[in-house]
Amino acid sequence: MEDLQGSASRTALPEPLTRRARAEEKGTPGEGEHEMPILDELAARFDEMVEDLRAVAKRRMFGCDAWFAGGTIFGLIWQEGRIGVRLPDEAAFAELMGTPGAEPWRVGTKPMSHWVLVPEAFVDDEAALRRWIERAHALALAAPPKVKKGARRKAGAEGARAGAAKKTAAAKGVAAVQRTVPSTAAAKKVARAGASKRAAAKTSGPKAVATTAGRSR
Repeated sequence: MEDLQGSASRTALPEPLTRRARAEEKGTPGEGEHEMPILDELAARFDEMVEDLRAVAKRRMFGCDAWFAGGTIFGLIWQEGRIGVRLPDEAAFAELMGTPGAEPWRVGTKPMSHWVLVPEAFVDDEAALRRWIERAHALALAAPPKVKKGARRKAGAEGARAGAAKKTAAAKGVAAVQRTVPSTAAAKKVARAGASKRAAAKTSGPKAVATTAGRSR
């Protein structure tokens, strides 16, 4: 299964349908003289459902009206005239998919991960439609924030520089230790030599004094 990104932008999209055209496809006459495109109707309906929700942004994506919460997409109007919601929670996805009329969202023949086209009957069932749009919205808000590609590259470069700095510091530390070890050994050698001289001086001191006194007589 694929997510929203990928093949959607390369798939030919069908022309928007009007309510009358959809009714005629089903073999029933359309109602009313005004033919508002079904995509506009659905978008207006979706707008009604999210007007009191926080952090919602609407923009076009892959030729569709799409809604985002905190930067994460959670709903769209598919070009075939269906409302889609994104449910990354497995239990929520399974529950909606078990509702008569619900379908997985497919781009061509490929189902898109976590996406469900809600039953068409939900368009006229405000409570049911609102419930699932709000559920998708809550899941989008709970998603971890997305990091932009530029920020990821910058973070990767900074991490690489920090790693190189650590390696350099470690190498310098090893070199310093290596320089210190010989110096310490030399200091110990000098200390031992000094101790030996002092011991020799103490031992030979009285003999030297006696010899000098004997010669003076």
